[in-house]
Amino acid sequence: MDENRELGFVISSHDIEKLRLFNSDASERQTVIAWVESLADKKFWGLYLKDNEKYKFHLKIGFDHDSRDGLIATGCKRLLALKDRGEIVLGKNNIFCLDSDYNFLASLHQPMKDMPCDHIYYTNIHSIENAFLHPPHTDKTLSNVTACRLADLILKPSEIIIAIGRDTLELIKLISFSLIHDPETGIKFNQDLLKEIADLKAIEIDVPLTNSAIYDKFKLKISELTEQILDEIAKIPDNQYSSFEQSVRFAGINTANAYLFIRGHNIYEMVVAICEKISKSLKNIEITSLKSRHPNPGDVVRAIHNEWPNYGASLKAGYFAANLRIEFFSITSEDLQAQYA
Repeated sequence: MDENRELGFVISSHDIEKLRLFNSDASERQTVIAWVESLADKKFWGLYLKDNEKYKFHLKIGFDHDSRDGLIATGCKRLLALKDRGEIVLGKNNIFCLDSDYNFLASLHQPMKDMPCDHIYYTNIHSIENAFLHPPHTDKTLSNVTACRLADLILKPSEIIIAIGRDTLELIKLISFSLIHDPETGIKFNQDLLKEIADLKAIEIDVPLTNSAIYDKFKLKISELTEQILDEIAKIPDNQYSSFEQSVRFAGINTANAYLFIRGHNIYEMVVAICEKISKSLKNIEITSLKSRHPNPGDVVRAIHNEWPNYGASLKAGYFAANLRIEFFSITSEDLQAQYA
């Protein structure tokens, strides 16, 4: 199959299955097209869709489809729209691999459109960025990037991630419930939450998290938002929040994993920004130390600048190398493995 060829108007699983008849190696391997949201998603899902003796995978994004409307677009909504219009017909050989966004928590309480849906594989966690924030992995990456012992780090990314989950869990549940029953309220409070998370980029890196004035302010604001949205939910007749909350609790969502259900791009960007700030500080300390010991430190300093890794890039590269098991997403990755063994 030509990877660069436009795919035509209607892509059906039935037609793709027939491509095995034309395998250049005369094998019976079946082609599977997996539609994902973006280039970054191709890299992520590709980790779990490996060619084997029975199947070979081609990952595509929305604009790879030569749509009737002529639009060049990507993302979850675009792919679902193509499905609804019958331009992409799903089956075992033609699948979607998508971020769940905020729908997973909602789906624990009531069925959502296209969730669950045959041949659509969701992350269950908010998005792929949340997977990179596996707490021990974030710590190990920072230690490797800075060549600093974990015990010597004053502020660890895992502490921030777990603390945010602990302090926002109730608000996350309330927002998810509101997005079902009162979307305007849910969107408003979610924007407020994401603003508070973005403001944590300014957190002090020279004191433990327990002594951080900025984090104390964050906790206070989260508490205020939680009280405010509770007041709004109380206005919804027969709102069934207690039933929703019970469904979430029974699913195993708790303070330790709540970070998986915050908008991935925002929490990922915040954690990386803080770690880059820590990394830069430790790099400057190393340079200052070398300058005090070397009469002509120019080459050594340049080497440090050239060789000091980028935290964000290292975090993703390490994830792809480590094959980490991510709670909730592992349900999907293991299902894919079973379906295409």
